[in-house]
Amino acid sequence: MRLLRDSSHDLLLGGVNLTALASDCGTPTYAYDLDAMVAEAASLTKAFEDTPHRVAYAVKACAAGAIVRALVRAGCGADVVSGAELLLALACGVGPDRIVYSGVAKTDDELDCAIGHGILAIQVESVEEISRVEARARAAGRTALVGIRITRGSTSRGPPTRTSRQVTIEPSSECLGPT
Repeated sequence: MRLLRDSSHDLLLGGVNLTALASDCGTPTYAYDLDAMVAEAASLTKAFEDTPHRVAYAVKACAAGAIVRALVRAGCGADVVSGAELLLALACGVGPDRIVYSGVAKTDDELDCAIGHGILAIQVESVEEISRVEARARAAGRTALVGIRITRGSTSRGPPTRTSRQVTIEPSSECLGPT
């Protein structure tokens, strides 16, 4: 998203004069260039070429429905961190098979909602959370996919580093409830 200036040196965003917008709407006013956001999403998707991938918008960045809907139309999924974000993503047209649920401190109700809607994956933050997801899925008679975040600690050749890698594990009836 590029900000430009018109001949009066007023800022423009997506061709809209921000000074006039602030004058009409008051401040603070939040303005987004949806066309630019969609173009960035398309650029990111194109960069993967034929490599299988999934682009998921982090709803916590901005939960404005217009933004989520525009990015859904551009082919993005959603990365949510709460039950409210999950329901918002669904209401904005994100298919459950395009939603991943990340974040810490997920409640049982939130897990039940995610499992009940059959979302793509629940990103677990601990070994203990795997057991919780398993129990909730089993109680619902459903199967849940989980993503595991793996954080590497320090190495003997340098300072501690933090990296993460998402690993998706295909569930079986033994680990995450009946199919």
